Amino acid sequence: MRICIVTRGDLLPANHGAAVKIVRTAEYLSLQGDEVFLVSDDRDRYLRWSGGRRGERAYGPRFRAAQEWPGLDRAGRLAEAICARVGYPPEELFLYRPQFDPAWWARVLYVGRRERVDVFQAEFPGYGVPAWLAARTLGRRSSIVQHNVEWARLMDVCGLSAEQVRRVRTCERFALERVDEVIAVSADDKQLMVDAGVDPGRITVIPHGVDTASYRSPRGRQVRFSYGIDPDTPLLFFHGTLHYWPNTRAVAFIAEELLPRIEGALPGVRVLIAGMNPPRYYSHPAIDFTGPVTDLAGHIAAADLALCPIFSGGGTRMKLLEYFAAGRACVSSTKGAEGIRYTPGRELAVADSPEDFAAEVVRLCRDPAARAAMGEAARRFAGHYDWTAITAAYRALYRGRGRGRGYNEDVLPRLGEPPPPALGPRPPP
Repeated sequence: MRICIVTRGDLLPANHGAAVKIVRTAEYLSLQGDEVFLVSDDRDRYLRWSGGRRGERAYGPRFRAAQEWPGLDRAGRLAEAICARVGYPPEELFLYRPQFDPAWWARVLYVGRRERVDVFQAEFPGYGVPAWLAARTLGRRSSIVQHNVEWARLMDVCGLSAEQVRRVRTCERFALERVDEVIAVSADDKQLMVDAGVDPGRITVIPHGVDTASYRSPRGRQVRFSYGIDPDTPLLFFHGTLHYWPNTRAVAFIAEELLPRIEGALPGVRVLIAGMNPPRYYSHPAIDFTGPVTDLAGHIAAADLALCPIFSGGGTRMKLLEYFAAGRACVSSTKGAEGIRYTPGRELAVADSPEDFAAEVVRLCRDPAARAAMGEAARRFAGHYDWTAITAAYRALYRGRGRGRGYNEDVLPRLGEPPPPALGPRPPP
C-alpha cells in the first residue's frame, strides 16, 4: 500500500513529540512493507520511506515554478488571515493554514498522482482538507490522526473565547466529517469527538507508540559523568518542547513547587530538564537545562526517577511511554497520564497536589526496590506500545479491519500477556 502523510515540516531532527510520532509512523509502516511519502510546507521536495530508509524526491520543475505564481502567494496570505479570523493562536498558524491554502492542496494532489497513493493520512486536523481533497479527486481514501482534539486543547491552553472555540470546532468537524477514517490517540479523545457529534463508528483508537529497541542499551552512567553528577546523587528527569505552555508550566512546578519540598529530604538532589527553548527564568541551582539531546534513552537511564507534572493540554504524553520503555519509575499528574491505561502504583505513581507529588518523589527515591519493581512493570507495559504493533493497527485499518475499535480496545485488556514481538532496531536513514 502507498500512504501519503500530510503534515508539518519541522520533523528532522525528530526532537519533539509530534515529530517523533510522525517519523516513527512512516519508518515502521515502511518496515512492514508499505511505501510512505510525506508532504509538508517544503516547496522543493517531499520525503519517501521504503524499507525503513528515508529519501527525498524533488517536485518537477514546472510544478515547482507554479508554486510561485502570484495568485497562490495571495491565496496563502488570505489563508493566514482566515486562520486569524477563526481565532487560531498566531504562533500556531502553520498547523491550520493548510486547510485554506491552495498551494498545499496542489502539493498533496501532485504527490498523490505521481506516486499512485492509496491513502492520504493527515497528521493534525488542519491538514485534513488537503488530504480529503486529494483523495476525493483521485478516488482514494483519507484519514485524520488526532494528536489532540484541537478545540479542547486550544480552549485549555490558550484560553480562547467561547466564540473562537465554536469557530475552531466548526472547522475541525468539517474535516473530521469528510475523511474516511478518524484516528484518536486515546479513548478520552474519542469521547470528546463523539460528544461533539462525530460518528463514533468512524473513530478508531490507535495510541502513540514508542521505539522500545532504542531503550535496550542506554548509557546512563556516561550521561551522569558528562554533567558531573555523582552515582549516589538523587537525579530526576523531565523532557519536552519547553516553550509549549503545558511543559513550561511543568518546569515552573518543578522549580517552584517540587524542589523546595524535597531538597531537605533528598540532600543534593538534581534535575535534568531536556528540550528545546528552556524557560531559564525558572532556573534553580538543582536544575540543569540540557537543551535538545541526541541520547534521550541515556538521559532517562541516568535518572533515578522520571517526572510528568503536566496539568493542561490534550492527547497523550509520549514522554511517559519513553520513560516506561527505559524501565524508569515515574511520578505523574493525573492529566499527564491521561489516555494511558495504567494501574496506579504499578506502572507509575500518580499525584496532583504539590505535597502529594513531592511525597511520592521522596518515597520512590528512598526505596530502590520499589523503583525497580515499578520500572520493570512499566517496561513490560511499554512493550505493548512498540511502533511495530501500533503501525500494524494502522495497516489493519487501511485494509478494512478493526474500524471503530482499534489497538486500545483489542489489545490493552490483555496486558498480562507478553507484548507482541518488535521488529528490532531500525536501519539508518
